[in-house]
Amino acid sequence: MDGSTIPVEITAAPFHFHDETLVQMIIRDVSDRKEAEERMMQSEKLSVIGELSAGIVHEIRNPLTSIKGFLQLLKSEPVVNKDYINIITSEVDRIEEIANELLYFTKPKGEHFSTQDLVVITKEALFLFETEAFKRKISLHLHADEKSRFVDGDKTQLKQVLINLIKNAIEATPAGGHVYVCLSNRDAYVQLTVRDTGSGIPKQQLEKLGQSFFTTKEKGTGLGLMVTFNIVKNHNGTIHVQSEEQKGTTFTVLLPLSKEREG
Repeated sequence: MDGSTIPVEITAAPFHFHDETLVQMIIRDVSDRKEAEERMMQSEKLSVIGELSAGIVHEIRNPLTSIKGFLQLLKSEPVVNKDYINIITSEVDRIEEIANELLYFTKPKGEHFSTQDLVVITKEALFLFETEAFKRKISLHLHADEKSRFVDGDKTQLKQVLINLIKNAIEATPAGGHVYVCLSNRDAYVQLTVRDTGSGIPKQQLEKLGQSFFTTKEKGTGLGLMVTFNIVKNHNGTIHVQSEEQKGTTFTVLLPLSKEREG
């Protein structure tokens, strides 16, 4: 009556009355329901924004930590180490790529995959953690023959998988422990395993791995593994976790061999 517009739900149904066919129409005011739905949508938007923000911080923190560490090493080096410079440049590129991804976050973007040598990517990822492993008195081991392991994918994303898994393995391993990274062929797949000799993960928590904000670490967010699971899935791969308390945890990733390099 005051001229305002309200959302309504209309239901119409025929019925017979004294040999006549009539139509019964019910008009229901659904303002309260619409308001509740909008509040729920707003709450979900805030939740997504919060999760996205935490994910951004998590993914940028890794390369920033590497850059800070190698800059400190450069300060103590009497001669500039070009390897350190190359690593710092590579990590800056990672941050730039993450920023670029955010620019296209609202637009559909096809994956730009190309043939990648997983052995090379694994060695680059391990090199990033040599200093941290040394400080923690943890031994890093790479088991892979000289044969290349080619997969189709995005190098930055694949490297991110290695970084997340190796970082978690190191953080789960006590001083004097070991982290093993192994590469091999398994049928039409490249098999990557990252195994630590840490305290392991309780069985009831294994199935929750990969969910956002679920973590077994005191200060973790769980987003690292969520991102890892999603990247592997987007590369048509699978990831499995085996763990035994007081003995350690093994992450096994299977990625399809590159069709261009098969045989």
